[in-house]
Amino acid sequence: MGRRPRVLVVANGTPPASLGGAELVAWRLSRTLSEAGHPVAFFSRDDAPDAPAPGVLTRRERGGVVQYSLGSRRGIDSHPRAWPAMARVLSLWRPDVVWVHHPSGLGLDAVEPVVEDGLPLAVTFHDYWWMCPRGQLLDRGGTRCPGPGSVRCPGCLAPGAPRPLRRPVRALTARRWADRERRARRLLGIAAIRTAPSEHVARRYREWLGLPVEVVRNPAPGLDRAPLPPATGPVRVGYLGSLLPSKGVDVLLRAGIRVGPGRVALELHGAAPPGDGWRSWRRELRALAARASARWAGPYAPDEVGARLAGLEVVALPSLWEENAPLVADEARAAGRAILASEIGGLPERLSPVDGARLLPPGDLDAWTSALADPGSLRRLARSAQASTPPATTDREATTRLVARLARR
Repeated sequence: MGRRPRVLVVANGTPPASLGGAELVAWRLSRTLSEAGHPVAFFSRDDAPDAPAPGVLTRRERGGVVQYSLGSRRGIDSHPRAWPAMARVLSLWRPDVVWVHHPSGLGLDAVEPVVEDGLPLAVTFHDYWWMCPRGQLLDRGGTRCPGPGSVRCPGCLAPGAPRPLRRPVRALTARRWADRERRARRLLGIAAIRTAPSEHVARRYREWLGLPVEVVRNPAPGLDRAPLPPATGPVRVGYLGSLLPSKGVDVLLRAGIRVGPGRVALELHGAAPPGDGWRSWRRELRALAARASARWAGPYAPDEVGARLAGLEVVALPSLWEENAPLVADEARAAGRAILASEIGGLPERLSPVDGARLLPPGDLDAWTSALADPGSLRRLARSAQASTPPATTDREATTRLVARLARR
């Protein structure tokens, strides 16, 4: 067997400090490649409380992976030191291939040195960040957007300004958006491989770019099927993930308020967004949870997912944005849990009534209320989930094959 290609994986954070889906997938794939014999490094920004000072690049080894972290301030989308930091990482690690999973927090500057060095580049789309700086194709008011546009996007991205300054601010934002879009299209056009874990997101990018995008499923969650809790009392329905407005958690809680106590017991597992800008949302969510008698279970580490799922009968995914391939859907399936999910984005591709899933119109309070108000139907769904087999997902062999293809290019 020849020498295994040296791989550099790029993401917007590193678990356990960052627990978004893109970060978890990128880290799991890094570990998978390391276990398969590839030398692997992982480059990300770090804005945790104990992170290095902004702009400082650090190196350590963890779990067979060399980890490079760039100190960052929370909330930035484009790091002013991303270009020189990436150039430094490339000179230190000397990768044969670079696999970019999510450059949010680093920005497009983190990809430019890869292209300058002529290295084989793979990009995996975990959301719509390359075409939409907001990442989820939602406008400022939370309404779904049909896609990028030269008039629509600057209007959405322009910050509020006094009336005399509104026109120049809009013009500046339009120029910046156009520059970003040109750069994103150029970098993605140079990439040797473009992938997405759902056909929905792959199709969205194909339409935008006019280029091939492959569907490569996320790695298997590695969870065992867990017995259902006793079917007594209210049905235990839980939400797992970030408690963001785009996730539709408020729709689930409002439906629970309508149903009232006795039929379902709602649980929220995950963290509300930090920072002063989210204060009113956190207050609203707390008030709704109290009215719905929902248990606020709090954040959880990746290795706690199995235990959290074991206490539930049904998992709710009431998303309002065009989801890609949320990890919790695969995790719930692997644990043998029924799923109530919004019929949106990539969710319908991986969920079926035969497997114990029910799809509902996103944001439709009446439909979600009706689903929660029928404990018998929910428990039948739970039994179907227990009897089903999870779908096939990316394995080590498929991951290493993709890296080998990238290295050959």
